[in-house]
Amino acid sequence: KPLHTSAMTGERWLSELLERHPERFRRQMGMPQAVFHALHHELVAHSGLQSSRWVASEEKLAIFCY
Repeated sequence: KPLHTSAMTGERWLSELLERHPERFRRQMGMPQAVFHALHHELVAHSGLQSSRWVASEEKLAIFCY
């Protein structure tokens, strides 16, 4: 059986992950939320990470980390 079968979009999945228990976020992303936000800030400021028409920069980072 398929393991990842969520019907949520990436944006909704990340939003739910950020709003729920911090330990769940850490298990899914491999880092605490504060580190994720700091990494996102650094990548946007210094590495050119940016949102595209359909995918937010936070979602791009989450896809990479997942």
